[in-house]
This record gives sequence, C-alpha cells and structure tokens, in this order.
Amino acid sequence: MLKKIFKLDWVLLSAILLLLTFGLLAIYSLSRGGAIGEFSFYQKQISFVVLGVFVFFLTALSDYTFWKIYAWPLYFLGIFLLILVLLVGHITNGATSWFNLGFLKFQPVELVKVGLIMILALYFSRLKSEFLTWKDIFLSLGYTIIPVILVIMQPDYGSAIILLIIWLGMVFLAGISWQKLLALLFVLVLTAISGWFFFLQGYQKERILTFLDPARDSLGSGYNVIQAIIAVGSGGWRGKGLGNGSQGQLNFIPEQHTDFIFSTIAEESGFLGVSLMLAVFLLLFWRLKKIVLLADTRFGSFLVNGVLVLFFFQFLINVGMNIGLVPVTGLSLPFISYGGSFLLVTMFLIGLAESVYRKSKKHFSDF
Repeated sequence: MLKKIFKLDWVLLSAILLLLTFGLLAIYSLSRGGAIGEFSFYQKQISFVVLGVFVFFLTALSDYTFWKIYAWPLYFLGIFLLILVLLVGHITNGATSWFNLGFLKFQPVELVKVGLIMILALYFSRLKSEFLTWKDIFLSLGYTIIPVILVIMQPDYGSAIILLIIWLGMVFLAGISWQKLLALLFVLVLTAISGWFFFLQGYQKERILTFLDPARDSLGSGYNVIQAIIAVGSGGWRGKGLGNGSQGQLNFIPEQHTDFIFSTIAEESGFLGVSLMLAVFLLLFWRLKKIVLLADTRFGSFLVNGVLVLFFFQFLINVGMNIGLVPVTGLSLPFISYGGSFLLVTMFLIGLAESVYRKSKKHFSDF
C-alpha cells in the first residue's frame, strides 16, 4: 500500500489540496459572515472534502483498467437518471436537473460526464487508423448526443456544452484531419445559430444579450455579471481580507458559494490571491497534460485527456463568466465551488488520472 502511495504524482495531489483549501476558506468566509445563511454549508463542505479525499485515494490506488468494465454501466445509469430527473427532479433556477435527497442534492449530469469520458476513451483507444473516419466521428457523436439532448431538455445548456466539448477534445486527440475538423466546426456554428431561434428559452437569450451588454438590464438579467465584475475589481492587489468582502458578504453577488465563488475569492484575496489560485490551476493542467503523454495505454491516455478537457473548459467558462467574458452558464469551479456530487465526481476523475500515472513505466523524471 505504501509503495503505491509513494508512486503517486504528489505535485498534482498538492495542487488539488491547495485548490480544496481555497474553496474551504471562501465558503468559511461566506458562512461566518452569514452571506449564505448558515454555517452548516462550511461543515457540509468539509464532509464532502473528507469523503472526496477518500474517493480519490480509493481510485488512485486501483488499476484504472479495472474501471473499463464499469464504463457502459455508468453511462447507461447516467442516461437513466437523466430521464428520471425530468420526471421527478427538483427544479432549481428554472432547470429540472437535480434530485433532492434531503441531506444531498445530486445532479445526474455529473455522473454522465464520468460515463461519457470512459466510453469515449474505450471507443477511441480501440481504433487502429491514424485518422478518424466519418463513421468513427458520427458513432462517437451518437454516444454524446443522447445525453446532450436529455440535458438540453432540463434545460441546462452549460452542461450540454461541456459534454460536447469533452467529445470534441477527445476527437482531436484521436486524430482528425483539418478538413473534417473544419466541417464539424461549421456544422456546430450552424447548430448554434439554429438553437437561437428554435431551442433557447427567453431567459437564456437574455443571458447572451446581457453578456454582450450587461448594462442593458443592470437590475435584471445583467445584475449577476455586473456585481461579480465589481467584486473582482474591488479586490485590488491584496484584497479586503477574509470575511470583509462587501459584495459577497452583503449578498450583492448571487450564488457566491457556487457559480460566482471566483468573484468572492477575488474580492477578499485580491490580485495576489487570485494569481496564486490561477497558478495552481495551471500546474494542475500541466501535470494532467504530461500524464496524457506518459500513459502506457491508449485507453489511459484518452481517459486523462477527457479529464483534462473537462476541468480546463469548466474552469475557463466559470472564470470567464465571473469577469464578463462569457455568458453565465451555471457551471461550477472545479475543486473550489460548494457541492457534494460535483466534488466527489471531480475527485474520482483526478484519482483515475493518478492511477494512470502510477501504472505508467515512465515518470516525470524521464522528461
């Protein structure tokens, strides 16, 4: 057991622990100041972190190839839960995307992310050709589009976009000619334009219009973005200090412990604190990219690439919407935002990446 633990990438693990600490400090600050109503949010998050660390080590010390047999069951379980949540799910912020179990609110799309990454890794790893054929592309897209449609029906367009991005990232690694890639991007642009007229609901169109001009409805749909930007800018170089952020503590920022936790951290820790957090995220992404190259099997390489794509783009979108660079989509910040199911899934996925590294014959010292 100790031998397995010593073979882990401790730099990657240290980065994860630092990010978890950032999140706990932010939630503690909001709980202490009464910004999120009750101190139990912080206590619950500590429980989630402890359980998440256990899940991480359980997964990291296992053989990642063992999880191949659970790829399809996880995928189909996720599909079943997406259908079930549409029938009996709990409505939050206009979307029927949660199961409310009392002690825990569970979002099944988080499980779907795991299942999709695993079956796509399994599918692409078995292909032998240097470049994907149209058959390969459309078959893998078929696996992806089923959960995407179900998630859109909730509606949760942010998660639907993430699922498509996971697929695109893994298609890119699998090997796709530039002609096919450009054709895919063209189709996606046409689909997005069609979605504006036929799929997007009024409040979602308003989010995009507000993104282009937040001041057009500063007390309505643009309120969240404006307050988040004010919080980020008011942090200055050193921040206002833990528990002293006026925007977060006085509830000017909605969802400050989940979607907009980045703006809370920026306000209280300032440019220096945010720079440190972003540096840790960059370290995380760099280590994951190296593990993709170090993996002994194609399955391991695709698996970690899917994890990297998920974390990187969810991070990018969350930070972007906190500073007004992308529309608000309701995506949480990995390892930082409050939430049980979200945190457990991210810790499981990072555990898989560590397992790929531990089982590889090469290590970072070989570079």
